[in-house]
Amino acid sequence: MQVTIVSYNIQTMTISKAIEYLDLVDEDDKVVGREDRNVIYTKGLKNYRVANIFVFNSDSKILLPKRDSTRRIFPNCYDFSCGEHVKSGETYEQAAIRGLEEELNLTNVRLSLIGKLTPQNGVSSFMKIYKVIYTGKILPNKHEGIESINFYPLGKIREMIFKDPKTFKDDIPKVINLLGENL
Repeated sequence: MQVTIVSYNIQTMTISKAIEYLDLVDEDDKVVGREDRNVIYTKGLKNYRVANIFVFNSDSKILLPKRDSTRRIFPNCYDFSCGEHVKSGETYEQAAIRGLEEELNLTNVRLSLIGKLTPQNGVSSFMKIYKVIYTGKILPNKHEGIESINFYPLGKIREMIFKDPKTFKDDIPKVINLLGENL
């Protein structure tokens, strides 16, 4: 999710955007600095943190949102149930909880850690992957760039990935391949 806060000064008609800072980490996931998220993407850095969550329903199916066509990266692709950049000074868990509330309006959830991956595993960043079981109705935030949401069994998601991996955000096939047995 990209957070952009835009403010307008009517008298001078200037526009300012809030900068979202992310922590930069070393190979041991220890914070060594921070940088503007846009600079991180422009430079192709991989030493930042994200939290990704798979939301399961009572039938053990995974919520798989499809990003809409307006998304800057991976438009029209399937995504994690929820994915969040870890802001500077924030923990993986705090980012996951914040993201679930911002993107899917889910609160009071119990996160279960599935695993942790790094760019050495072939993924885009340092990431912790969580699982949440949620049995209520899910109402995604309309402003989060989600076209649709559906629940799928893991086997069906694997078939969809095999058939056309380019319809998924890059890290999802990698995460399912590396951690699928833990789902």
